[in-house]
Amino acid sequence: MADAGHHCADHARPAPSGDGSDEPLDELYVPAAPGRGPLGLLRELFLAPVKAYQRFISPALPRSCKYEPTCSHYAVDAVRSHGVCRGTVLAAWRILRCNPWSHGGYDPVSAQRLFRSRRPASPS
Repeated sequence: MADAGHHCADHARPAPSGDGSDEPLDELYVPAAPGRGPLGLLRELFLAPVKAYQRFISPALPRSCKYEPTCSHYAVDAVRSHGVCRGTVLAAWRILRCNPWSHGGYDPVSAQRLFRSRRPASPS
């Protein structure tokens, strides 16, 4: 789950190409910005243990996550974009999928299929 070179969710890093190669795209992967107000503060407090892991524990461990973004970055992005409850479910599901038998690869929060999008239906 460690991310060699970038351990903090606040750093931009090259986005993977998504085709299985290790060649990054020209774009930068920028995690979702923290929300403002009391709910944003609650989310950031909830994410504090994950950020502590990213900053203090992850650098001491070899990279073992088969996915990009790493599981800890995925958890931060999921909680910031879907809220604490749904984001925790998505993060737990991702950790369960990160095993020796998975294929891994590029798996952003935006590609999740567990929860439907909250976008309103377009008029027909």
